[in-house]
Amino acid sequence: MHSATPTLADTTTSLPETRIGKGPRNVIVIADPAVSTNHAVLGFDAEGYTISDLGSRNGTFVGGVRVADKHRLRHGDVISVGRSRLTLRIGSSTDTAEIAGVQRPQPLPLTQESLASAIVSAGLASRESIAGLPKQSLGGLPDARARLYWSIVESRLVSEEALRDLMSRVFSVPIVNLKGANVDEGIVSRFPAALAKSNRIFPVGEENNRLVLAVADPTAREVL
Repeated sequence: MHSATPTLADTTTSLPETRIGKGPRNVIVIADPAVSTNHAVLGFDAEGYTISDLGSRNGTFVGGVRVADKHRLRHGDVISVGRSRLTLRIGSSTDTAEIAGVQRPQPLPLTQESLASAIVSAGLASRESIAGLPKQSLGGLPDARARLYWSIVESRLVSEEALRDLMSRVFSVPIVNLKGANVDEGIVSRFPAALAKSNRIFPVGEENNRLVLAVADPTAREVL
């Protein structure tokens, strides 16, 4: 089995159990922040190979379908753990398997739930403390949409700097420093000021005929 994570070389196994995760005690260690410490286990028995999830936060998928229980594998199956993709290649003797990479990890979709899971996985806060947060609107502004991001920041559960660093690492959200950004003043002048203020978004420029925005809360997809 081989992961798309660059630090993991092709791995051949014939063990009854081959554990997968980012923890150092796993047989296959994947340096992917979206992978749990003990994420999944590749099993081998008289009938062939199976994959089982070990209660990971982001799940284990085979061919895009989430694994609920022990899942029987076939040669060429693509296994997804976190943002990494693994391919099972069964040897001609059927008692050995190789894991080979098929593509680069793709960023996880950034939602309030995936942000909460990433915060817990990174050890920044517990799920219980997140669940107990008061519901906040966008930065305390009058708005019906309760936003997890602002609840965390305004309660000082996690610093805004730590949240931005986490979103950059896990979700590939670029950090924009407006002080050093090359801002297109013409686009700024045409952008509705009330929209920018109420949603804490700022137009930076255009790229490939698409508007580039700096946003305080990237999980506010309905705003974008």
